[in-house]
Amino acid sequence: MNNSHTWNTPEEVLEAFWGFGAFRDFQQGPVRDLCAGKDVLAVLPTGGGKTVCYQVPGLFRGGMCLVISPLIALMKDQIEGLKRKGIRCDAVTAEGGPRDAERALENAAVGALQFLYVSPERLKSEAFLARIDRMPIRTIAIDEAHCISQWGHDFRPAYRDIASLRALKPDAVWGAFTATATPDVFEDIADQLQLHQPAKHRSKMRRANLHYGACHVGDAQASLIEAVKQAEGTGLVYVGTRIAAERWADRLQRAGVSAMAYHAGLEAKEKADRQRKWIEGRLRVMTCTSAFGMGIDKPDVRWVFHAHLPADLESYVQEAGRAGRDGAASTCVVFPDDALFKETSDRLERRFPTLDFIQLVYQALANQGPVAVGDQPSEPTRFALADWCRNHGHDARNTTAALQLLVSAGYIKADPIASVAAGKWQLLATSEQCTEWIENQRWGWEFLDALRRHPEARTGMEVHPKRWAERHHLPQSAVVQWMERWDRMGIGEWRPIEPGWRIQWLEPRRATERIFIPASAFEERRDLLRAKWQKVQDYLAHPGCRAQFLDAYFGSGEAPEPCGVCDHCRALAWKGEDWVRKQVPLGGMDGHALVRSIPLLLKDAGIEALQSMRNSGALYSRGNQIYLTD
Repeated sequence: MNNSHTWNTPEEVLEAFWGFGAFRDFQQGPVRDLCAGKDVLAVLPTGGGKTVCYQVPGLFRGGMCLVISPLIALMKDQIEGLKRKGIRCDAVTAEGGPRDAERALENAAVGALQFLYVSPERLKSEAFLARIDRMPIRTIAIDEAHCISQWGHDFRPAYRDIASLRALKPDAVWGAFTATATPDVFEDIADQLQLHQPAKHRSKMRRANLHYGACHVGDAQASLIEAVKQAEGTGLVYVGTRIAAERWADRLQRAGVSAMAYHAGLEAKEKADRQRKWIEGRLRVMTCTSAFGMGIDKPDVRWVFHAHLPADLESYVQEAGRAGRDGAASTCVVFPDDALFKETSDRLERRFPTLDFIQLVYQALANQGPVAVGDQPSEPTRFALADWCRNHGHDARNTTAALQLLVSAGYIKADPIASVAAGKWQLLATSEQCTEWIENQRWGWEFLDALRRHPEARTGMEVHPKRWAERHHLPQSAVVQWMERWDRMGIGEWRPIEPGWRIQWLEPRRATERIFIPASAFEERRDLLRAKWQKVQDYLAHPGCRAQFLDAYFGSGEAPEPCGVCDHCRALAWKGEDWVRKQVPLGGMDGHALVRSIPLLLKDAGIEALQSMRNSGALYSRGNQIYLTD
C-alpha cells in the first residue's frame, strides 16, 4: 500500500486499510468534519470504533497526525493495529527510554511517520519542543478528552497543557474524542482545548445489546463465582486492586474456571502472554483492574462482571462497554455488598487528606530533594514514597493522594518511576583496568564493555537493568548482580534507586506553612466526586430501567423508553411465581439448585418470588428441600 497516496474520499481510506465500505452512522459526522478541516468534539460509545474517527482523517489529510493519549496500553494497541495495516507510526513513552524517544521524535521531524502517539506529559519535554517546528502535523487528535476537565471523572492536570500546541501548530485541525462525558464536561472540553467553532457530535450512549443488572441477594462473592461458572463464552471480572485480581483468579481456578489475573504489577512479557491467551479464547476469564481492555480489539466478550464498585458511572460504563462489541447480546452485572460500599466510600475519602498532611508530604519532598526554601532545582528530585511511608508510619494511598493534590495546585509535577530496579552508575576504573578485567572474564565482559563506552559513564548515568538485560540477552537479576559486584570491586559506583516518584519543582520551594490547596482542586472536586459516587449508589438502587438511568445521567437526549432487557425490565415482564411452580416437582427439589437455576438477570426477582410464596404459604421447606403446598 502506498502510504503517500492522495485520497478522494474518507471511504476510500476506510476500504483500503480497514476493509469496510462504509462508516457506522455515528462515525460519519466526526470523520466528515475532521476531513473537511473543522475542529471536532465527539462523544462516541465505548467499543464503537472511536479510533477510526481520527485515524481515517489523519491518513486522508496527509502529513502527520499527532495523537495525545493518556495510557501506554492504549498507544501500544493502536500502534500495533496501524503497523499491521502498513501505516508508519511510533510512540514516545516512558517505557521506551531516551534513545527510543529520540528516534521516534526525529522520524516525526523528518516526515517519516504518519502517526505519532505521545502522552500529555511529554508535550513539555525539551526533546519534543526542539523538533515540533519541523513536524508536518496537520491533524491533532486528543483521545480520552474528558481527562482535561476538572469536572470529569479522570482529571489529569497535564491535559491542560495541550492547548499550548495551538500557537506552535496554528494550521492543524483538532479532534477531541471521549466515550464518557456529561453535558457539563462536554462543554468544558471545548473551552479548555480552545477548539475553533467545533462541530459537536454526541452519539447515543445506549447500546441495545448490553443487558445491565445488579445482583443484591445472597453472598455477593458466591453469587459472582456461580454466575461465572454458568456464563457462556469469555468474560471479564473487574476488581479494584492488584491483590484482588490475584485472589479472584485463584478463587475461580479453584472453582474449575479457566482464569488468570491481569494488573500493572506483572512483567510486560507475562501481561502480553495472558492478554494473548484471553484474546485467542484459550483463557476464558480475566480478573483485572480498570486499565485492562482499553483499546483491546476483542469483539466477542459475552459478559463483564464487577466484583468491586467503581466510584463513578463513567468508569462503570467504560468497563462494562468492553462487552459485546460484535453486537451480540452481552451481560453486564454488578455484585454489590455492604463491604464494597464501605470500601469505595473509604477509598474516595482517602483521596482528600487534610491540609496538615499535605503540608507534611510537601516537607518530605523537600527533605529528600534536598531542596531549601526559595530554591527551584533545574533537575527533578526523587521521592521514595514507599520508604517514607514505611519509616514514618503513613498510608501510601493517602500520601499518593496528597502528592496528586500538590500537582493539581501547580506546585510540582510528579511522574511515577517504573517499578523495576534502577540505579545510578559511575565508572571509576581506568580504561586499562577495565580492559584487564574484561580480558580475564568469561561472563559479563560484553555488558561492562558496553557500559564503559556510554558517553555518561564517567560523569554518572541512570541504568535500568531490565533494558540492559533485554539488550544483552541476560536475566535481569544477573545485570543487578554484576553491578553490585563491580561496586564491591571498585570498578564503579552503583547506587540503586528505590521506585517512587520523580518530582519537578514548578516554582521555588515554599515554606511549608505557606502551602494551601485551592478550593477548585480540593473542596469543589471532593464534592463533585462524592456526588458522582452517590450517582453510582442511586444506579444500583434504582427501581426502574437501568439503561434509562444511564441515558439521563449522560444527557444523551434519547427517547425515554425502557430497554426491555435489563434486570428490572425483565422482572416486570416475568411471572416469578409461575416460573417457580414449573420448576419445583411434586416431590420437591433442593433449594440451592432452585436458586442456581434462576437466570442471572432475574436473580433478585426470583428470590423475592420465593420469599413471597413462602410468606403466603404457597411453598415450604424441610432442611434444604423446597416443596409446593398445592
